[in-house]
Amino acid sequence: MKQPRLSTFLGAVVTAALLFAPSAKAQSQAAGNVTFTVTAVGKKDADVSNIPKDDVQLFQGKDRKQIGDWRKGDTLFLAILIDDSIETSAGGQWDYLREFIMAQPASTSIMVGYITENGTRVLQDFTPNHELAAKALRLPIGFGSIGSSPYLGALDLLKRWPNTGPRRSVVLISSGIDFFRGQGFGPFSPDLDPLISRAEKQNTNIWTIYYPSAGHRGRSFFRANNAQNNLDKLSRIPAQNRISWGRRLRFP
Repeated sequence: MKQPRLSTFLGAVVTAALLFAPSAKAQSQAAGNVTFTVTAVGKKDADVSNIPKDDVQLFQGKDRKQIGDWRKGDTLFLAILIDDSIETSAGGQWDYLREFIMAQPASTSIMVGYITENGTRVLQDFTPNHELAAKALRLPIGFGSIGSSPYLGALDLLKRWPNTGPRRSVVLISSGIDFFRGQGFGPFSPDLDPLISRAEKQNTNIWTIYYPSAGHRGRSFFRANNAQNNLDKLSRIPAQNRISWGRRLRFP
């Protein structure tokens, strides 16, 4: 089977983000109310950019819930978050990432950051100048950065953001391996659920892109498989929809 192009995957991210942003839940300040963003997907070339509230139905189980407000959000704050412990060969894919950044509309502000030492180092803060954001991309450190956790690094970023505000999304490029605390006796990193909970409360969607880790510690099949399951759980995207940048991936 032919591997999908990275540009195709990132194009799907653009489409979803332009409409309403992928689904995530967040508690609002008002007790009893829940605020969340959704993605509208139309068949073929159907226009789903302006769906009236009367055409939307919300159910919790079998119970239909009232929709208090329904608005289309054009403003998007998008963070490109790269795990510094992935192989430096990832830089060979950065042209596709730059294309993705430059394809964003003027209403999207972009941040570029790298995860190292369990935190996020911001190289370019949120800016509507997409050329500045694209220029901030650099090669990952690779082996020299092994020892960190991508989940603690992403959590560090979210803790700096206000609890409410315009739409927010994160594209996390990582092997998914937690080199700091590992998975312990379970299949998931102990810092994964706290990150998911924080993202839900702040109504932040997280997309994940897998790239192999540098060094031999990341080449264990068991470790890599668990790490990819962590990424799947974080993004809540089925495995077949999450692209893997691997050594076997070829671009025409």
